Amino acid sequence: MTADTIRVLFVGSAPLDSDAPVAVDDESSTLLTSLRAAGVSASVSAVTPASLDRIRLAIRREKPHIVHFVGHGGPELVELEDHRGARVHVSSDSLAESLADPEVALFVLNGCDTEGIGRVVAELCEADVVCTEEYLTHEAAARFVSSFYPIALGTGDLRAGFDTAVSFARQVAGQAPYHFIDGTTPLPRPVPGTVGVDRSFVAARRRHQAPRMIGREQQLLDLHPFMAGASAPVAWVTGPPLAGVSSFLRAAGAQFSWMFPTSPAEVDLRYVADRVLTSPQGEVQQTWDHVRAWFDTDGALVLVDNFEKAPAPAQQRLLELLREGPETKARVIVGCAGPPDSSARPDEHTVELGPLSKEYAYAILEQALGSSRAEKHRWVLELVPLLPGRLGLVAGDVENGVGQDRLRTLLRSGDPRAGLARQVERVTDGKPAKRLARCLVAAGPHVPREAVFAAFTRSAPSASTPDAHSAFETAASALRRARVLWVSEVQAVPRHLPEAYFSVSNDFLRVAQDHVGPAPASERRDSALALLEYALDRARADTLSVTNDALWVSKVAQLCHELALDREAAELGMALLHKNGSFRLSGSFADVELLAKVSFEAARRTGEWDAAGQLGLVLGESYYKLGRVDTAAEAFQQVLATQAPPGRKLQALRALGQVSYRRREYTASLDFYQAAEEYVAEAPEDVVATLRHHRAKAYFRLQRIPEAVADLEWVIEYRRKTNDVRSMIKAQHEIARVWQSNGDLEEAERAYHLVLSGAETVGFKNFLAPPLYQLTLLELSRLRLPEAKGYQNRCQQAAQEMEDPFWQILADLAGAMIAYSEGRWKDSASLITATVERAGQLGFPQIVEDARQWVRAQVEQRHTPRAPITSAGQADEAIADMLAGVEGLPARKIAKALRYAEEPDRIRSVTIQFGSESATRTVTWNGRWTCDCDLFSETGNCSHLVGISLMEDTPWKWSRKAT
Repeated sequence: MTADTIRVLFVGSAPLDSDAPVAVDDESSTLLTSLRAAGVSASVSAVTPASLDRIRLAIRREKPHIVHFVGHGGPELVELEDHRGARVHVSSDSLAESLADPEVALFVLNGCDTEGIGRVVAELCEADVVCTEEYLTHEAAARFVSSFYPIALGTGDLRAGFDTAVSFARQVAGQAPYHFIDGTTPLPRPVPGTVGVDRSFVAARRRHQAPRMIGREQQLLDLHPFMAGASAPVAWVTGPPLAGVSSFLRAAGAQFSWMFPTSPAEVDLRYVADRVLTSPQGEVQQTWDHVRAWFDTDGALVLVDNFEKAPAPAQQRLLELLREGPETKARVIVGCAGPPDSSARPDEHTVELGPLSKEYAYAILEQALGSSRAEKHRWVLELVPLLPGRLGLVAGDVENGVGQDRLRTLLRSGDPRAGLARQVERVTDGKPAKRLARCLVAAGPHVPREAVFAAFTRSAPSASTPDAHSAFETAASALRRARVLWVSEVQAVPRHLPEAYFSVSNDFLRVAQDHVGPAPASERRDSALALLEYALDRARADTLSVTNDALWVSKVAQLCHELALDREAAELGMALLHKNGSFRLSGSFADVELLAKVSFEAARRTGEWDAAGQLGLVLGESYYKLGRVDTAAEAFQQVLATQAPPGRKLQALRALGQVSYRRREYTASLDFYQAAEEYVAEAPEDVVATLRHHRAKAYFRLQRIPEAVADLEWVIEYRRKTNDVRSMIKAQHEIARVWQSNGDLEEAERAYHLVLSGAETVGFKNFLAPPLYQLTLLELSRLRLPEAKGYQNRCQQAAQEMEDPFWQILADLAGAMIAYSEGRWKDSASLITATVERAGQLGFPQIVEDARQWVRAQVEQRHTPRAPITSAGQADEAIADMLAGVEGLPARKIAKALRYAEEPDRIRSVTIQFGSESATRTVTWNGRWTCDCDLFSETGNCSHLVGISLMEDTPWKWSRKAT
């Protein structure tokens, strides 16, 4: 038995339309707490939704050691989910067959009556199985899980863990109908460590934490085709005020977040501006740059709320962004409490949230008030619109102690917020709740409970800790009673679970601001410092995660910046975004952008130049990774404009070189790399090697082959001396491309084989496809088709193992080239078309350009006799089909273009405005080239004509054919 990180797969079945939903959220929290209490190295992932096919796929992909199932079981049928998350019943045997896998060592089937499933699983894969023999209460299930894993994994004795957990569950919950089936597959020996949480587990928890949308379940399920990309990329959710549009948006984001690679981006359209404003309330949450970046992000889900409450210019700006083109990459759902009028187009999905049926409306009252009080207040359904928000306010007034007569008066007065506003004034007047409300207004939503408590106690430093705790809980209780504060109570174990989070609605923030009054500047400053100290403590302890904490940490930094606490804001940014900072290592660039921007500005304002340099580089890197190249260049230029140390300026110049290279501005790229030479003397040799590698690529693009070779040979030798195999292989691949471009095919082939052997020796599978692709092209240039096909087949196999669509598409492009060379030009044309289409869909413009250049090269060579294409007509037909694929034009238009290419005399005239060093010159083609400069009038030639003739892709080449 070997020691290993224990891989746990959580399978939680809680269909959206289930009659009796399982408390999957509580189960997942208890499981995570229990695993962390075991103190072993483990990773936990999840299946979402819990359908048979996704369960099979997850087990095959994740290869778990432990599978933990929770859901409604039974002797014959089990409640699972379909691909949308809707309820479906499957046989117990079908689920058992999906779960069974010979590599799984332990199954914990923590649902009702799962013994039948467990016995089939045990027979199929000989694993240890924990199952149940009858109905299982929620409390017993939670108690069993909380006791089982710490002992079973902490000691390595599964049976001891089982016996202890059963005993504990029976003592506390009064029942424990568990059964243990012994297997023979050993569980790896656990090693001490921490628990890693996969994004799939976070998405599953978010989905199950979302409040039930009573009466809206089918409308949520109907969103699945839109989320899957079956229609236009924009959907509208509309309905009258208090129909629950905002709640529906959040529920949709939680329900379907598993379909997207990142968490849903939430945009409140009321608080979007051109820049981050420094308002006292800190209300601006996003800028239009943020919104545009999210819309342009592949596979993103963007939730835009409060369309109807936004100013008209903001509404118009949003519509302009949505209508810029059909190529919007994200899925966007816009919430509009009211008809969208002409805003929604006919091809866009629309969800209309109307009044609920009386059955569903009563269910909402029953959920909020309990059966007894809901029955007493059933009469309100005859007086109010049956809208979720309206019913929630009624329930809030009942909770606040409003009597039936007073409630009838309030309902008939048409003032749905009367009870709420009155209660806020009552509970916050001169009491600790006022201080708590102010702390919450200053902090904003999504701030952890402990952070708010720190700000609360900081505002009353004379109070002792017990008194402060008591006052805090009293204030929280008062605000809860006022229905303006909801606390998500999680059974937290110290140092094992994130703290219980306050969930503060925007409505509360507005009401508190209106009725409590703005906090004095000193209180806001104290609150900000307390929040900052809490964030820094968590950062130093490495207990912050980007998924849970990026938003509120960024808001804390922004609050400090607004209050002129710039040194503190910069310190927070550096703690999380330095080279080994937790947000830098694990965060998506969209998540850390705001923190990087705020802390960079703060560091510049305080003159902390090293920190400013680091943070500016992180900010530029964030923009670069998000595809916002121009904004990235501005950030790197800002670093150069500071008094940052030489090392930071070298990094900024290198980054600017990469930006220019990406823009295909190779001369500018080389200029930046050469400017970086000023700082090389003080830089580590590793940094110099990276710089020279990038510079060699610019030399190569500019066809300065000797300089490119010299730089790369130096880099290869340095990487060999430092035993940096990965970087050495990259440099060897680059120099092979240089030699291949220069026609030195033997040297190029030798270098590619060095890359292959090195990558295979050290197991770098991601380095196999690039040299195999280049070797395919190399053999094609030699017309050695069998060798080319061999390399292309290996390239396809390597790309599939990498699961990298970029190299998969390039391998298909090489296959099209081979098909053309073999005379299978119809196959080649269809392959080229499919390759270009897929590359365009996945956002790989370089592949599209490579395909276009190759096809155009065949155009130029189409009259060169090459077997097996034996006639010009056959060649033209093949070329026309391929050109149609890469240019996106009908074949008849391509045929006309080919004819035009043979008739350059159709070009009657060309005029070029040439910006010379002394003036703008007009260069003209009208049967011959002329220039209006003095030198041309004297000699018939000039530097402007010669310069144009040396340029590529200019009209010069067209006109030379005519002469």
